[in-house]
This record gives sequence, structure tokens and C-alpha cells, in this order.
Amino acid sequence: MPLQKDLWLKDKNTNRPYRSSMALASVWVRSKLALGLLLFVLLVLFLVQNGQAIHVDFMWWDTDMSQALVVFMALLFGAVLGVALTRWLRGPSSHRRGGL
Repeated sequence: MPLQKDLWLKDKNTNRPYRSSMALASVWVRSKLALGLLLFVLLVLFLVQNGQAIHVDFMWWDTDMSQALVVFMALLFGAVLGVALTRWLRGPSSHRRGGL
């Protein structure tokens, strides 16, 4: 890999080699790509294992849908509710740094 050789630089004062910021960014991008690929594979495995249809009866809603979709909807609902409750309990955003 000749490109990797170009990413090492030498310090002018100590003459020690160090990696350029381009190399560090490349490592960061590759690690994010690997993590994204791993999460995608786990998602596909989850969908394959939980693809069967289940009957959902909630209040006036009565339907058959994928078990994976039901779990995803419950996760999404819980996350939205958690964020909303956290923001509501903290009070107005103007009191916090950053304004969010």
C-alpha cells in the first residue's frame, strides 16, 4: 500500500515520524464505515429472525404486521417520548447553554 507511506510525516524539530491529520481522518471514516456495516448486518439479521406476522390489537387499532416493525415502532415511540419528557422536565431551553 504505497498510499499509506505518504501519510507519515516527519517533525521538523525532532525528525520523528507522525501521522498526518489526513491519515487520522481516513481511520475515522473507515471505522465509521465498519460500524455502519456492522449495524446494517445486525439489522438484517433482526429483520430475518422477526419477519413473521403477528396480530396487534391496541385500543381501536386491530391489524396484522411484522414483529420487527412492531418492535421498531415501540422503540421509536419510546425514544420520542423520552426526548419529549426530558425536554419538558428541564424547562425552557433559554436557561441551558447552547439554546437547545
